[in-house]
Amino acid sequence: MNFVRWVVGARYFEPEELVDAVLTVSKRARSAYDSWEDYSAADTLGRVLRFDEESFGHFYESALVPQRLLAEDPDSLWRTIPFR
Repeated sequence: MNFVRWVVGARYFEPEELVDAVLTVSKRARSAYDSWEDYSAADTLGRVLRFDEESFGHFYESALVPQRLLAEDPDSLWRTIPFR
């Protein structure tokens, strides 16, 4: 999703096209993962492998707090918007 925002910010396509891009990304995510937690774990692992030199350093640690908030807060998007 951040990638989609960056592409719009760089003006590679118009904001109106964002809706189609978001729907495409979310459809692919739902076909590959079973829950918000699974998706987030895969995203975090990708960041660790790419940016943390395959160690659980800054990128892993910085992902933990938002993941815990999203997983535990009954009003979070993960709890109010179904993944599937």
